[in-house]
Amino acid sequence: MTGSNHVARRTGVTVASLFIASALALPLEGSAQDLTLVPAQDRATTMRLVADRDESAIEADLDAARDLSAALEAEVEDLRLQLAEAKAAVDVKESEIDVIKTRKDLADKQDKEAEKKAFEEQEKDEELQKRLLERHVTLLERQVDHVRARREASRAGERVFQAEMRLERVARDLEALQETDEATLSRAMELQAEFSKLEKDVLEAQRDYARRKEDEAGRERRVIEARLQIVEARERIRSS
Repeated sequence: MTGSNHVARRTGVTVASLFIASALALPLEGSAQDLTLVPAQDRATTMRLVADRDESAIEADLDAARDLSAALEAEVEDLRLQLAEAKAAVDVKESEIDVIKTRKDLADKQDKEAEKKAFEEQEKDEELQKRLLERHVTLLERQVDHVRARREASRAGERVFQAEMRLERVARDLEALQETDEATLSRAMELQAEFSKLEKDVLEAQRDYARRKEDEAGRERRVIEARLQIVEARERIRSS
């Protein structure tokens, strides 16, 4: 019997529990001070960095993220259709303005000053309408970008939850180890190494998610700015 197995058996602490305590920074109930695998002052080097969560809660979050990603994908397609229609409306308005300009030029050539001024006023009004339509196009373009950013953040969230699920399964396997023989010790070491790797995977996925949420927030701000531009365009029309 090895020294670690002997101490573990003598105190009722299994090898698995030693590794779990090392991974999760948990106290070893009923163990002596010299049983701690990592000294208290060095616990920060082995403490668990990802909060443990119930697997059913993670699964629920993952399902919700998948549903949101699908909904946002559909929203992107709907906004793209609206954008195409909005651009077409701008093209129509430009054609209408070209007709007014042609009539204005004809009135000028015919020295019909009153008609010319009427067409000038009409052209001015139509230009304001066109500017409003162009602001609508800008808004839709930014909404597409924003919803795409939300979709990518949601997909990043899926990756976080998937990584969390893998981590919790390894933690569960670690907790299930009961024996203190050499084979169990070897298995515990393997699981501990896997746990550390998966914890890093979760943290990297969380970092990516946070970055995508920042991008989402920036694009949302641009959407709000585009809406304010529409308000300003409407005010110009009302004051004209």
